[in-house]
Amino acid sequence: MTADEQHIHFVTGRLAEHAVRSIVAQVAEQQRFAYSISVLPITVAALMTPRWLLRHLQIPDVATRVLLPGHLLDDLQELRQASTDIVECGPRDIRDLPLFFGAQSQPVTDYGPHSIEIIAEINHANRLSNEELLTHAQRLVAEGADTIDLGCTPGQRWTTVGEAVERLVDLELRVSIDSFDPWEVAQACRAGASLVLSV
Repeated sequence: MTADEQHIHFVTGRLAEHAVRSIVAQVAEQQRFAYSISVLPITVAALMTPRWLLRHLQIPDVATRVLLPGHLLDDLQELRQASTDIVECGPRDIRDLPLFFGAQSQPVTDYGPHSIEIIAEINHANRLSNEELLTHAQRLVAEGADTIDLGCTPGQRWTTVGEAVERLVDLELRVSIDSFDPWEVAQACRAGASLVLSV
């Protein structure tokens, strides 16, 4: 199948809708494929669970590929068995979509002066290896982040969250913890997290 014959259906949440539409349009023009986008009734796409997604997912008949948010990669086999084999996962970060398709992205090299602090969240940080977490955090700092926010996964206690925070703090990175679990928050704060979100 050539690129011109592909119709890729993208799935996202309300918060990322604008970014997804903008980036997908850019990539589709470069890669020459047709596309459609479903904005599901959820604010943050990273909070989709397989069960919730299957209740809301509607795939157009013309779709040859369905691209889901990257955080669902661990659940991909379950989703394929319950829906269709054309389902796959994109990158965890929508900004990496051009690279995912082998397209050229347009990096922003100068954000200008700012008087705000930028918090960059790593969603489902507990699913990353130590090396992946460090690499991702360092990349975000290089791109302008002042604080790295470690996003936890509801219902999956991150037993080594303190060690993860300590490794980042040892690199002189500012760390925040995003969790509804008081135990995870306590462990992260003891290890050096300076900000708590979502309590």
